[in-house]
Amino acid sequence: MDGASNLLDNAFKSGLLERDPTSVYQQIRATGERSFRSVVWGAPVLHRYSDVAGALRDPVRFSNYGRVVNHLKINFPAAAKHELRPLVDHYTNGLINSDPPEHTRLRRLIQSAFLPRTLERLRERVDAVCVELLDNAGQRGTIDWVQDFAFQLPVTMIAELLGIPQDMREQFKDWSVRTTEFMATPNPSLEVMLRSQTALLELRAYFSSVCAERLQQKGEDLISLLVHAEVDGDRLTEDEVLGTCVTLLIGGHETTTSLLTSAVWLIGENPQVRQLLKQNPDKIPSAVEEILRYSPPFHRILRVATCDMDYAGISIKAGETVVLLLGAANRDPETFADPDVLNVERSPNRHVSFGYGIHHCLGAGLARMEAPAALTHLMRRFPDFKAVTQTPDWHDGMVRSIRKWEVQVA
Repeated sequence: MDGASNLLDNAFKSGLLERDPTSVYQQIRATGERSFRSVVWGAPVLHRYSDVAGALRDPVRFSNYGRVVNHLKINFPAAAKHELRPLVDHYTNGLINSDPPEHTRLRRLIQSAFLPRTLERLRERVDAVCVELLDNAGQRGTIDWVQDFAFQLPVTMIAELLGIPQDMREQFKDWSVRTTEFMATPNPSLEVMLRSQTALLELRAYFSSVCAERLQQKGEDLISLLVHAEVDGDRLTEDEVLGTCVTLLIGGHETTTSLLTSAVWLIGENPQVRQLLKQNPDKIPSAVEEILRYSPPFHRILRVATCDMDYAGISIKAGETVVLLLGAANRDPETFADPDVLNVERSPNRHVSFGYGIHHCLGAGLARMEAPAALTHLMRRFPDFKAVTQTPDWHDGMVRSIRKWEVQVA
């Protein structure tokens, strides 16, 4: 039997990790190896729930600082690092790339703008957009659920939240895809990283002009709140605001698009789940949490070891990237009974799809508003929808998602 390292590396190279991660995680568990070292990633890999959750809540030993571009320090020559300085700077600063005390400061300032009432004012708009998109679907009969709904809803809402034009939705999508392109593989080429850097600089330049406008004329949108946020005399710098805007735009729609697509795919594939939700729409929020566990947008996340240590049965060196398999942790039978069964009534459901500890996803509240609303409207309007596409075409990128999913609704 192959060891866990060969299983993961071969699954990644063949695309099986994207197409059928469940089988990969089952095979890794069957080896009995608590942790292992991946050749493809050149890094130790943690896959059990207790080890992954433990690392996520331990920023002292498992740092967020530089986690996305850590491989640059190891694999790229000095000239390339200099050429990629803007990309490196962006991904070594900001809320999701920092640790306490800097993370504590940034989270306090950003949360002062990201208040519950900021999201709550969007609730009626979420419902209205769902109705509008489903009206359009009903008129056509068959739609591409990904492009015509799962993308449109979250990108519309994040645009409204930030106060930026909705007619730039396709441009935002392009920027998001290109900016995160280099994250799809463990060892991206210099050419790929330069493409991502170009898109990032274009996106930051756009937000810079918007922030300048909001400084002069404050509105009620989130960018206005960010540029004017102040706690005990402390304010966000321009670079911190730009980094936060990029994070919110990319994280605020790609992950929810993935969640909404997985939800419709899984409900369609599981008749008992569909029937339960048709009869008990109050169970839809619970179903969303189970779908997040079963098919999370992010199946892996990175940390950087700050010291030499023995952890989860493996020796880790200071400065090494550590791969945390969130998708595998969500299937750990020591934490979840019948982990490979989609149980939409599962309780408790302590999945790590939104992270854990101080780096719990800031946008989780928005996703938990949009996804239940979307499924509630879908099940009320078109409970007997049928998939036209039989086999999902999975996108091989930072976020695991289906490229296209044709659905017949009428």
